[in-house]
Formats: sequence, structure tokens, C-alpha cells
Amino acid sequence: MGKGIHVVFRHNGRGGLLIVDGDTWIMDLLATALQDGDSRNPFQSVGLGEGVIFENPDQELWNDLRIQITDIFDRFEESKLARLQDRPDNLQVIQMGEGKYGMKVFFINLERMAPAEGILGGNANGFFITS
Repeated sequence: MGKGIHVVFRHNGRGGLLIVDGDTWIMDLLATALQDGDSRNPFQSVGLGEGVIFENPDQELWNDLRIQITDIFDRFEESKLARLQDRPDNLQVIQMGEGKYGMKVFFINLERMAPAEGILGGNANGFFITS
């Protein structure tokens, strides 16, 4: 099963970095791929912005995010990591609090061949997963 360092970096309580795997790792890869930046990350699409979308209910912005997430999951599927679930609501905008929004993502973990879900949020510092 694929695994990697948890994004945002956290310590494991024993002096090392927290390592995650499975569904959390896939959502971490998604959050990383959506970040702005210059790196050799093969999943990084560079250019969505600094997370301000999560304070904006504008449907056009959310549609842009859906397109980028779909493209990223296409690359995940090519790498045999994950694919979006075959359902019309596989990317749902949800309200996470007063003026805060998130995206619930329904996907299939291809390593386990099992359905999974996670919530993508964000703030001025970038994207993060909440579950």
C-alpha cells in the first residue's frame, strides 16, 4: 500500500515525521497537487490559488476546482492509486461553518479496491484535508 509523509508535516511523537497511508495519503496527495508552487510533483497542477475559494460560494470557482480535481484523479488512476467514484455527486460542495466551504470527495482506493471519501478544505495558507 502506498504511503508518505503527512501533509501538513506533523511529528509522530517519537522525533520523526508522521507517515500516513491509504485514503489519508491519497487525500494528502490531492491537497498537495492543488497547491501553487514550483516542484517536480507529477500530480501538481499549479495555479488554483491560495485557498480563498473556500470562503467563496461562487459556482464558477467551484466548477474550476471540480475540473482540476477530476484531472488529478485521472492521473491518480493512471498511477493505479485512486479514481473518482462513478456517481454524479462524487465532488460535493459542503458548508463547513459560517462563510466556510469545503469539497467532499468520493473516490475508490485502487490499492484496496474500496470506496472512500475525504473532505478538502482550505485557508489563506493553502489546501488541507479535514478527514
